[in-house]
Amino acid sequence: MKKAIWFLAVALMFSWSVPATHALQPKSDFDQIYVPGGDLSATCGAVFNIGTLSKAAFVLYITMTNRPEADLDFPNLSIGGVDGFVRVQNMTNAFVQDDVIDYAIPVGTTLQITLAGGSSFDVDQIYRVSAFGGANLVGQVSLITDKGRPHPGVPGNGGVFFCTDN
Repeated sequence: MKKAIWFLAVALMFSWSVPATHALQPKSDFDQIYVPGGDLSATCGAVFNIGTLSKAAFVLYITMTNRPEADLDFPNLSIGGVDGFVRVQNMTNAFVQDDVIDYAIPVGTTLQITLAGGSSFDVDQIYRVSAFGGANLVGQVSLITDKGRPHPGVPGNGGVFFCTDN
């Protein structure tokens, strides 16, 4: 009887601890945009199962500053002092690549955007963030997911990273 109770206690402990531990370990990645240095965009995406490209929910955090001054390290690449836009483009497939939102960002300001993605199969799994309209952006794009894996369609990574620059 003692062995049966001990076995049941151990089995219950493992059945609760493994899923709970896995559920408490979200996965994340980030990439930086530094337009004055030539780093013009960041692309992030997630998928649940790479073989079937099934959906996996994620949150995308975008923080960008439109710098008013020229960068002394890269004077030929610097624009500086121009109102512009933070462009967020859905890159999941060819049918949704026209799904573009341009968020206005006046010079000398910072913009923070939080987006949910990955909830619809083959519709909202990859997003590209870039400067548009002369914005001199410096900032970071982050992705966090609890069940997702890096999307193999994110350019330049082959399913290794959630976010890459391109």
